[in-house]
Amino acid sequence: MVGPNYQRPKVSVSPSFGETGDPRLSAESTNYRDWWKAFNDPVLDRLIARAYRDNLTLQQAGVRVLQARAQLGIAVGEIFPQSQQAVGSVQYNRTSDRASTAAFFTKGGGSGAGSNRPTPACSRPSRTTTTPSSP
Repeated sequence: MVGPNYQRPKVSVSPSFGETGDPRLSAESTNYRDWWKAFNDPVLDRLIARAYRDNLTLQQAGVRVLQARAQLGIAVGEIFPQSQQAVGSVQYNRTSDRASTAAFFTKGGGSGAGSNRPTPACSRPSRTTTTPSSP
């Protein structure tokens, strides 16, 4: 149990490894790049050289993983039924430049008899054309 008067015990530790006198052990850094050459095997040398030559870079390997994921997405997407729908609507209203403004006013279409107020667009009758009388 640790209490308020706890003190860490003193432990003696050796400053170096116990087997420092052994010639097989070394604290120096070593280079293991050509580790297979210790076997003196020409077949192994050729196989390692071929592996280094044909091996992909990390970027190339990453691109291959992305390609495989995309192909998997396409393959899985073809399993399920698909439906694609597009719905659109366009409405364009334009009043003729030659239409007289009097066509929008009716004698009996206002709120009272003889009113000259315009009829709301939702209750207008369909547009009719009239030919002006010749002089």
